[in-house]
Amino acid sequence: MTYFQFANPWLFLLLLAIPWMVYQHYRNRPAAFPFSSLNTLRRILPSHVSFLVQLPLILRCLAVTLIVIALARPQEGRKSTEILTHGVDIMLALDTSASMQAMDFKKRINRSIA
Repeated sequence: MTYFQFANPWLFLLLLAIPWMVYQHYRNRPAAFPFSSLNTLRRILPSHVSFLVQLPLILRCLAVTLIVIALARPQEGRKSTEILTHGVDIMLALDTSASMQAMDFKKRINRSIA
């Protein structure tokens, strides 16, 4: 039976830093263009380019999330139970080495036949 656990699950409280990071990102962001209207700018920039502007913040949040998960130390454990039974062990051993093919001195037969 296997189970999954974290060694330090309390470290997931560090994920509360992500909303703070997003807030700081937008709070300290200076205005990039001093336009009174952004309509002209929206026609110039395609929508996929505006996503790329947010990519550094997204990657930073993803990196923090993965670091927190790694610090929480995910672990897979196995629970074992010992079952006590009585039995008999039987072992069969065969010697197939070359020394068994050697001829005996007195009877002139090899050991594997005798």
